[in-house]
Amino acid sequence: VKCTVTTLLRAGKRVRITSYIEGYSAKAIDTLDVKPNQSPPAVVCQQPTLFPDKVRSVTEITRASLNVLAEDLDTGKIEVHKTMPVWLLARTSVPLATYNPSDGSWKDMSRYLGAFVTPNQPEVMRFLRDVAAKHTDMRLAGYQDTTDVDDQAQAVFEALKAEPKVNYVNSVRDFNPDAGVKSQRLRLPAESLRDRQANCVDGTVLFASLLEAISLNPAIVVLPSHVIVGWETAPQSNQWRYLDTTKLDKSFAEALKFGSTLAQVMEKQRTDTGNEEWFRRWPLRELRASFGIYPAE
Repeated sequence: VKCTVTTLLRAGKRVRITSYIEGYSAKAIDTLDVKPNQSPPAVVCQQPTLFPDKVRSVTEITRASLNVLAEDLDTGKIEVHKTMPVWLLARTSVPLATYNPSDGSWKDMSRYLGAFVTPNQPEVMRFLRDVAAKHTDMRLAGYQDTTDVDDQAQAVFEALKAEPKVNYVNSVRDFNPDAGVKSQRLRLPAESLRDRQANCVDGTVLFASLLEAISLNPAIVVLPSHVIVGWETAPQSNQWRYLDTTKLDKSFAEALKFGSTLAQVMEKQRTDTGNEEWFRRWPLRELRASFGIYPAE
């Protein structure tokens, strides 16, 4: 919410701006002193904090009311109290790109896929027992033994492949009414485990959640019309393996080879063309530390 406040009064004004989404957010409040004919004018930008328990109930596109209130603190008078309708997308809608009408470009938002990697979610933590059971040593040690990293990733693959296996089901419609945003519906890892179904994006965030839960550093790798998972072979090594999670009907070696070949081709295309859209790798460690993108649950 962006508000611009001006006054012609010689003494200026003290103003309080409040905004909130009725029933879904806390109130964002700013108090400011506005000088007459102030240049540039006073601008307040607010982002009301959503209530987690309320947002959790938004499983489909929902209409809500945004309130904006401007109060004159010198007189106690309400200058403006306006409500306007807004759409709340389902909490499982993920933004992929936003349109900039000033130059006709699209801004990449795919890094926010990292919010759907949820390593501490109870269903994910419980599933680690199935993963450990698929490891030859019945243990998941993260980077304590860097020679064992690929074996741990294979254990994740074999656990997801086991009956009842996770099947490929493409379901992406989120009914976003905003033509200026590219977005799609995404299953949270707990939903994929419970329903035993996932598409390429769902499978990637699920696989990445299990790797991050083992204390490995996974990555979401966004390609044109496809998403695969990666993992760093040793801490801070910048050496990566890639796997296509839609190949659960194949062997681990085949899924690894397919993902690695695809990543190599797309990364070369990015280098040759200078176009980042060919290959975008988002390491979860970077998303958490540098962008502040934390698990949605």
